[in-house]
Amino acid sequence: MTWPTAAVSTANLDNAADSAALARADLLQAVQNLNLMRAWIGADEVPMAAAATVDIGGQTSNRIALASGSGAITSLGVNYGGGPVFVRVAVPCSLTHHATTLVIPAGVNLTLRAGDFFMAVPKASGGASDGWLILPAAWTGPLGLNGGVPDAYSTLVLGRTDTASEGGQLDLCRSSDNAKAWALDVYFNSGDVQHILRFIDRIAGVTRMLIDGNGNVGINPAGSLTSPLDVNGDRLRLRVQKTPASATAAGNAGEWCNDASYFYVCTATNTWKRTALATW
Repeated sequence: MTWPTAAVSTANLDNAADSAALARADLLQAVQNLNLMRAWIGADEVPMAAAATVDIGGQTSNRIALASGSGAITSLGVNYGGGPVFVRVAVPCSLTHHATTLVIPAGVNLTLRAGDFFMAVPKASGGASDGWLILPAAWTGPLGLNGGVPDAYSTLVLGRTDTASEGGQLDLCRSSDNAKAWALDVYFNSGDVQHILRFIDRIAGVTRMLIDGNGNVGINPAGSLTSPLDVNGDRLRLRVQKTPASATAAGNAGEWCNDASYFYVCTATNTWKRTALATW
């Protein structure tokens, strides 16, 4: 729709000795403008297909439904005269950020699912063809950003869209997955190695902690992990000392501890052995 642009002269509508004909003409124009705006705002929702370009500003209503199609939307058209447009999403698709013509908060792409909605506002008034500002709705369900696709258990998913040597996904507040409860999941892929979680020191440019696809945990890892706990360092520290009450104290095979005099190892259930510590 082309937004009404005809001006109404208030001077022709005051109480002075004005032309009745001019006053009637301006009053008619004002009513016509008002009716056009009323029709645009109160019109039924217009169904459109999600595609690379969706001309939301060129419709006869300010309410749009993305009712078909799919894929990435990279443009919302260049008809900006109709003011804010409310868009309801009925099919999975996405909005691709553009710094000039499709501005999304934080400069990220939005993954949209059926049931989401957003508002698009022209960057300038007067029909200037200068782009749209996107105001995402406050999602009440899972939210996916930058290519991340939430599943039934996700609250927030941040994903990378590249498919080259690196890609990844951060999944927050997953309530249930294969009977396990996790507060934070990170999936990272680098080359042929599938990592479940990796913490990177971006200043030093090195990995500080890694959990690989085999469940091995690495601290300051150097290359592939070769054991369930792989520490790239020259010592381990237990800050609290422990002395088993007896050789048959409660314990599980493989546990170990120490006090000031002995190093203790649990060799079987509730079975402890010890070796004395000496100075040198």
